Amino acid sequence: KPGDHGLIRTDFPGGWEGDSVDAFSGEGLRDDQREMQDFSRALLQFRKSSKAIHAGKTTHFAPKDEIYVLFRSMNEETVVMIINKNQEPITLDLERFNEMNLQEKTLTNVITGGDVSWKDKLVLNSRGVLILATKK
Repeated sequence: KPGDHGLIRTDFPGGWEGDSVDAFSGEGLRDDQREMQDFSRALLQFRKSSKAIHAGKTTHFAPKDEIYVLFRSMNEETVVMIINKNQEPITLDLERFNEMNLQEKTLTNVITGGDVSWKDKLVLNSRGVLILATKK
């Protein structure tokens, strides 16, 4: 409910006597809440050491097929943010982004730490955001 000031002023859960949920320790959080904490933690930790995020050049491409792709580049570091609004799996044609010079490179998924090959196509299995970075 936009503008629900009662909700906006709700106490932060945890740290107070009698709280069954503690967002500081993670105790009592639902799975989706814990997942969001993990996502935020990984993203903020990555951000601390990324020169491309802090001072890089932004290149973005017009959204196509409900997918928006943005790059931040500085020297040899490139960070890619892909926002996918599709409910069903979709294949992203990477040739559209050849000017970014990532062909045949292996990038790291900033959130999971897994490797992603930047080749002809990339399958996006679910709606959401994918953040990739060139290996340092």
